Amino acid sequence: MARSDGSPKAKWAVADVGRFLDYMKTRGTAVSKVAVIYEDGPYGQSVADNYKALFAAKNIAVVADDSFRPAFPISPRRSPRCAPLAPTS
Repeated sequence: MARSDGSPKAKWAVADVGRFLDYMKTRGTAVSKVAVIYEDGPYGQSVADNYKALFAAKNIAVVADDSFRPAFPISPRRSPRCAPLAPTS
C-alpha cells in the first residue's frame, strides 16, 4: 500500500503534538525517545509518516515503529489473550 502524507487532518494532529512537545520542553520535560504505533490504513500511515518527520526534525529517536490492522481485537471481550480479564456475568 502506498504511503501518503496528503491528509490535512494528519498534519493538523501532528502539528498539535509538535506544539505539545515544545511546551513540555519549556517545562523541563524533554522527550528523547518515542514509539510510533498506527493503524495500517491510508490515514494511519499518513499520520505515522508525519509523526516520523516531526520527530526527526526535533531529534527525537523512534525506538519502535509498528502498525496494526483496523479490525485488530483490542477489546478484552474479543481478544483471546485477555479473555480471563473479561467480566463473566
